[in-house]
Amino acid sequence: MSSLYKQYIEERESKTVLEESYGFVIYEIKQDYIYIQDVYILPDFRGGRKAAQLVDKVLADNKTEDIKKLITSTDLNAKNVEHSILAIIRYGFKPYMNEESMTYYVKEI
Repeated sequence: MSSLYKQYIEERESKTVLEESYGFVIYEIKQDYIYIQDVYILPDFRGGRKAAQLVDKVLADNKTEDIKKLITSTDLNAKNVEHSILAIIRYGFKPYMNEESMTYYVKEI
């Protein structure tokens, strides 16, 4: 059974939501990359590579020869953004563009 939030995002934004008992990831398939829009992990599960496991699953479920990279972003105004940045860097993303308060990261695959 899908959560109402998953149904809402998939209907309203035409993005895909992968949910697990410990968190979710919202993503979008583009021409040659997957854009990871949001990752949320319940507080009790943070710090244990659960975010990486979700992104690994997104990649495994959608890996084709056409997909060359993963892209994600952070908003420097977001609460606790330093934790997000650390997780992104640990996963192997590299910063590649800044636009106002947003920083975008890329990982070649």
